[in-house]
Amino acid sequence: MKTIVFLIGLAIFFLVVAIAITNQQEVTVTYFYDRSWTGRLWVVIMASFATGALMATVFAALLLLREKFRFSMLNRKTGKLEEEVKSLRQRPLPDEHPVFPSVASMSTTGQTSGRPS
Repeated sequence: MKTIVFLIGLAIFFLVVAIAITNQQEVTVTYFYDRSWTGRLWVVIMASFATGALMATVFAALLLLREKFRFSMLNRKTGKLEEEVKSLRQRPLPDEHPVFPSVASMSTTGQTSGRPS
């Protein structure tokens, strides 16, 4: 895994160097209200890449925080439900009446099967 991360980092480094070498032209960036900046093209490309990466990181962090909050809320609900199940297991069961009255009457008359003898 460390090798893969190292190779990806090395590829990104060489990409940055290639962009810097091939894009040496002077450009003028005009902002709002007639403000402008003049510099190398590779600086503008790297700045836009860094801005996009930063925005993606912030967006991903917000989504991660939202999911972490939902996970903690579900853990709380699960804990409450587990406590309720535990308390219900500790309660004694009430005396149950037979579900099928005919089975109860057969057992009192001595018959064990449903066929008459």
